[in-house]
Amino acid sequence: MSRAQVGSGAVQGWQWVRVSGELDVESTAEVRQALHAPVDDGCRRMVVDLRALTFCDSSGASLLLGLRRAMLGQRGAVHLVLPAVGTGARRVFGIWGLDGAFPSFETLADALPADAVPTPAPASPGAAWSTGRGSLLREETAVMAEPRCPDQGAGA
Repeated sequence: MSRAQVGSGAVQGWQWVRVSGELDVESTAEVRQALHAPVDDGCRRMVVDLRALTFCDSSGASLLLGLRRAMLGQRGAVHLVLPAVGTGARRVFGIWGLDGAFPSFETLADALPADAVPTPAPASPGAAWSTGRGSLLREETAVMAEPRCPDQGAGA
């Protein structure tokens, strides 16, 4: 199985983490670190973008539910951007009820507040940010080395 890949960034107080590839027993430790490190650092608003997820087993589902518990325990919020309808990963999410356990969206822009605009990301090859919510999907190639959740005081 191919290893999961993780990218992250911040948008007006919301941390986003994109997980692609296969989320399974072999990759959950790495993905857990990427998801829980921002929470441990005080982040209370997170979007997990799973559109590029090709496989998810029960360890991946457990990881996401653990993130939900951690965020709710700290009065936080976690939203999911789910894989496309009709994909194997999306069907599995429906079977496990994960699509009903989280606020779920089809795009990253939909999962964020209407007034959210990207915060500057470190320069990386192919990284491009725009200032409009409608063009937020340019984050697909932007990857931050360390997840951060700035502007904690900004409105949810």
